[in-house]
Amino acid sequence: MNQSFHERPAAPTAVLTRLLFSAAFVVLATLHLSGCAAPSQQKAGPPQAWEIMTLTVAEQLGNPENLVFPQSGVNDVTPLGSSRYQVTSYADYTNREGGKERTYFYGVVVFDNGSGTVETIKFSR
Repeated sequence: MNQSFHERPAAPTAVLTRLLFSAAFVVLATLHLSGCAAPSQQKAGPPQAWEIMTLTVAEQLGNPENLVFPQSGVNDVTPLGSSRYQVTSYADYTNREGGKERTYFYGVVVFDNGSGTVETIKFSR
């Protein structure tokens, strides 16, 4: 008896999209949880200001798929003194209609009592 099952294979782009979305979710969840696990040990500096700002930008944009920040983004952080950091950069992403977009953002991250918060944030496209 010869049986065959015909099942339509998943489209490669759909599989890749799901894989990338899952990986991005794991990375963001890890970064978020690591920031929450020990806020009193968080050191104020450009890398930490960049991380806080990128998480805030992602949240403000509704966590779009394929959100990409510049790899050298920490270079977009300027110390202002008194544990304040200005971040001026951009992010590329795919909007809900499938089009590519770039949004520019500007904001200030402030560190106080071992934790950082976004004091201001503004967007332009």
